[in-house]
Amino acid sequence: MIYSLYMYTNKINGKRYIGVTNNVVRRQKEHTNMKSGARVFRAAMKLYGPEAFDFKVLAIFDRVDAAAYHEQAAILKFGTLSHTRGYNIRAGAPGTRYSGPLADIIKQKLSKAHLGSHSSDETRRKMSVAHTNPSDQQRNQMSEAHKGKHHSQATLKKMSQAQIGNTNGHGRLGHPHSLATRKKISVALVGRPSVLKGRHLSETTKQKISIAHQGKKGSPLSSEVKLRISVARTGKPHPHRGHSILAETKQKLSKFHLGLHPSEAAKRKMSLAQHQRWVDNRLKGDDYGNPETFV
Repeated sequence: MIYSLYMYTNKINGKRYIGVTNNVVRRQKEHTNMKSGARVFRAAMKLYGPEAFDFKVLAIFDRVDAAAYHEQAAILKFGTLSHTRGYNIRAGAPGTRYSGPLADIIKQKLSKAHLGSHSSDETRRKMSVAHTNPSDQQRNQMSEAHKGKHHSQATLKKMSQAQIGNTNGHGRLGHPHSLATRKKISVALVGRPSVLKGRHLSETTKQKISIAHQGKKGSPLSSEVKLRISVARTGKPHPHRGHSILAETKQKLSKFHLGLHPSEAAKRKMSLAQHQRWVDNRLKGDDYGNPETFV
């Protein structure tokens, strides 16, 4: 496929518009009939008329990434992001990895235009339906659109700062899902494979995780932490109390543990822990009578 890098020049004020297309004739008709998606240039075309603009093809490419790259270079060279020199509002074609940020003047106009506006209940409902259970085709399209895109270091830092103190990770700390919502989520996930299925952590990621957990795994809780946990749980039933394990779950657990045997060290720890619980119960008098008679 052939991709053309083109430029329109306003013969009255010298402003330019730069774009890329795989069909020059069709694109010219779209601009002339004011049906293109370039809203700023479309408004200028409507104001001055098609006869006020000169059209020129700057270069031809056989790859879309090459055309998009040179489009960005031409936009920066001619300065068409500036509202005094051109009509481009983005430093590159939307949807490509060379797509740049919106011009500041456009950001300000969009901000003012949307100030105080709110979506109606009907619009919100439509948006909710559109984002509920997207098809495989939609998922693939979203995946392709985000390939090769990476957050800048400044953006990553802002995201990190925003999540400090948020143990939930999704901005819902202190806002648990209702039982109805939990049921909907559970039903929606039935039969859906895990997002991590087939993926493997790189050695670098494994090292980072290992470093992050150093000093945590197996480290005993301090007396202060133990006291806090004890106070927080006082008077509260065990979270699993009254919840019997399903027969299917028992079968899965049985198959999972089939052939697994604890090591000698693990057996020793389990024996010591059980003995300690027995001693604690005797000292407390739990089910063993008066602790004063214990010798």
